[in-house]
Parts: sequence; structure tokens; C-alpha cells
Amino acid sequence: MVAISTMYLLSSIIPSIFIFDVIIKGGVAVYIFGLLGVPEPLILSVVTFMWILNFVLPSVIGSYHVLQFKLPKTVS
Repeated sequence: MVAISTMYLLSSIIPSIFIFDVIIKGGVAVYIFGLLGVPEPLILSVVTFMWILNFVLPSVIGSYHVLQFKLPKTVS
């Protein structure tokens, strides 16, 4: 739990553009969890999976709903 808290604290302190957020969090996670002996492919898999669940999936669902939205017809 301490390593997870440290990872999020360090990745939130480092200024970044939203697009590069996954790269920064991945690098910080590899560094922190690498010190604890966790294999790098496992760390990067978890970071990628979290990015997909937190960014990609909501973006796809939201885009679908925006494209399906129809304005109601007004009665004049």
C-alpha cells in the first residue's frame, strides 16, 4: 500500500500533459515497484490495463452516446 501511495504521489507531482500521463505513471511505477522486485512486464501490464479502464473505455462509451444523441423536435 505504501508503494502504491508513493507511486500516485510522485506521478501527481510531476507535471505532464494528459496524453503522456500513462507514460509518466508507467515510468514511476516501474521505478517504485522495481525496487520491490516486481517484474517490469507485470507492472506495465497493470498500468496499461488501468489506463484502458480509466480513459479508453469511458471515452468509447461516451463517444457512442454522443454520436447516437438526437435533438428533440420542437413543436412550433
